[in-house]
Amino acid sequence: MFHEDSVYIYTCILSWLCPFLYLKISLTSVTNGMGHTALTFIINITGIIIRLACVFLLIPKLGITGYLYGVLISNICMSLLYIFNIYKKLNIQPDPFGSIIVPLCIAVISIFSSRIICRIVFGLIIKEAEEYTLLLTGAAICCIVYIILFIHEQSEQRPL
Repeated sequence: MFHEDSVYIYTCILSWLCPFLYLKISLTSVTNGMGHTALTFIINITGIIIRLACVFLLIPKLGITGYLYGVLISNICMSLLYIFNIYKKLNIQPDPFGSIIVPLCIAVISIFSSRIICRIVFGLIIKEAEEYTLLLTGAAICCIVYIILFIHEQSEQRPL
């Protein structure tokens, strides 16, 4: 895109930043809704301090990339602080296997199986499969796996 190497780096950083921005905003709303506005203030100040530290430490060395790293680190830290505090306030026991490991395994399986399927199916039709074809195939496989897991879980929860 634009025949610039730096655009690739910026796009990668921003692609990681977007989910954490959305997550941070949602968790801020939940925390405010629970009536813990002082906690929101403290976490936001923590995020600002992290960003300022990255401005002074990373921007002189990395330029705008350093700023983007700082914003990414800040949003990840703020999201984690919100999650830990919400779990603590609501006495929720986290399930790392069900909420992290299983989706990660499904994503890895989808990525590799989509590449294999595209190479087999589209290799017969088109010599070189486009990246968007691989992306759409991976997303479709991921959706199919999640639907199968959802149906399986629903069938286990129904009384006989």
